[in-house]
Amino acid sequence: MLRGVKQRLDRVEAFLPLPITAARFYARARQIARHTRRSLGSTYEIISKELSDNELESLAAELERAAFGDDTAARDTAGRETLIAAGYPDWTSEVVEEQRDEGW
Repeated sequence: MLRGVKQRLDRVEAFLPLPITAARFYARARQIARHTRRSLGSTYEIISKELSDNELESLAAELERAAFGDDTAARDTAGRETLIAAGYPDWTSEVVEEQRDEGW
């Protein structure tokens, strides 16, 4: 009986526009991975493509708070490293500082 209630709640939740949280994101990813037999990482990609910009921003802020707490230096360093890994220039590098000194 409890399993039937849980399944019904899952179906209702799938159709209600509930705000995304890290817990809901993870639960949804696990559910999709289980049903499609995909890896959890690939389901993260699938779900994140479906989210709006506001939902992604809210989820990222929640995960940042969970990972770094109030340590803003660690959060900023991780953000900078993520941008560098994505191909953006490292604005803290010596080359950029030399260009600033030359008037670029």
